[in-house]
Parts: sequence; C-alpha cells; structure tokens
Amino acid sequence: ECKRIEIISFGGAATICTSEFPFSRCINYYAVNDPILNVVPSAVKALKSGFSFGGGLEQEIIFLASRTGDPVTDHGLLNPTYLEALLWEG
Repeated sequence: ECKRIEIISFGGAATICTSEFPFSRCINYYAVNDPILNVVPSAVKALKSGFSFGGGLEQEIIFLASRTGDPVTDHGLLNPTYLEALLWEG
C-alpha cells in the first residue's frame, strides 16, 4: 500500500527519502533562502553541491527561487514561493 503513496514536503525540518520510508515518490521543496535550511544538513549539502538530487533517486530535493526576497515570508506554505510549487503538484 505504501508504494502507492507520494510524499511532498514544503520547507520540512528534515528531508524524506524512499530509502527510509517505503513510498513511491518523495519530493522535498525548499526555498533557497528559507530559514529552515539552517537545521536541514542534507538540503544544505545538496544546495552547495549544485544539484537537486541527493542520495540517488531515493531522495529528491528541489530548490525554489525566492519570490518575495524575505526569508520569513518565503517559509510560509501559502506565500508566493511555495504556493507556485504547491499549485504545480496540485
């Protein structure tokens, strides 16, 4: 049953990957200036390395450009930065 579930995280305090959880797809969205990145080492490592896939295909991290320029505002799910990805994933 879990293999039919897709996990989508927006600015999560930890990355979620299929190597740890038996889901079909795990997507982790982060705004590049989201303050939560200060506590998510795996996301920071992926951001600094310049690629959006960490640990192979089992963990996917997608970075979003800031739409507001304000780190606190960018962290809000219904604010412009994450809202665009939320609508895309819909």
